[in-house]
Amino acid sequence: MGGQASSVEGVHVVVVGGGFGGIAACQQLRSGGLNFTLIDMRDAFHHNVAALRASVQPGFAQRTFIPYAETFGDSFVQGRVQRVDTDRQTVVLEGGREIQYSHLILCTGTDGAFPGKFNTVASYQTAVQMYEDFSKQVVTLRGEKASNLSELQLNVTQKNSVVTTERGTNLTSDLIICCTGLKVNSAAYGSSFHGCLADNGALKVNDHLQVQGFSNVFAVGDCADVNEPKMAYHAGLHAAVAVGNIANSLSGKELTSYHTDEGTTSLGADVDVNSAAANKVT
Repeated sequence: MGGQASSVEGVHVVVVGGGFGGIAACQQLRSGGLNFTLIDMRDAFHHNVAALRASVQPGFAQRTFIPYAETFGDSFVQGRVQRVDTDRQTVVLEGGREIQYSHLILCTGTDGAFPGKFNTVASYQTAVQMYEDFSKQVVTLRGEKASNLSELQLNVTQKNSVVTTERGTNLTSDLIICCTGLKVNSAAYGSSFHGCLADNGALKVNDHLQVQGFSNVFAVGDCADVNEPKMAYHAGLHAAVAVGNIANSLSGKELTSYHTDEGTTSLGADVDVNSAAANKVT
């Protein structure tokens, strides 16, 4: 059990967020023999691309969750990150637990309303049941930009609910679902990296995906301020660059750049996790 077969002396990578980018990073860290801890508020990976289907098809939600512990064992910790102490190089969880890092990869993704997202401290069994309960209530979907959204009860069947639009039209509905889009999930790092934030809450990064001003902190996926479509595919590419650059820094190699115009990494510097591990495995 555990996330890696060996360890590299003095190296402990903490990955915050177990979405597409976080999972890709952890798999590569494990393959390279680099010690790591994955932190997520849920206890299972959520294939949220399929969340809407799970909302309308009973029995489907079970297929969209994969427990982290089954893959990463003791290298997974469930909890909500409150902040990052960059001076002491520790990640502080709700409840006070602290996890120290030599390198940090932030993969917090985006946040949004259920059922499109399930970003809650809960077990995957609880999440699956929520989708199952919700799917039983879906009868009709009807939408127009609402002006009284904050006053409405969402995701629960309630006869004769009145939605008021910005044009003053009143719509009577039995079920109201919020589909107003997603925002960068900066809750875990916003207070610690406030000087590195773009206007939308994403982290400003250099070509190596290092957070501005921090050589040992990387941002991956939707929380990285990279001008490209936000896709799971790109998050995986980011993860390869971040992990590769941790390995390259350990072995004294040139860091790899990520080029958004090509959607690929630069081949001018090798990404060789195994080589770095081989040089420093204890």
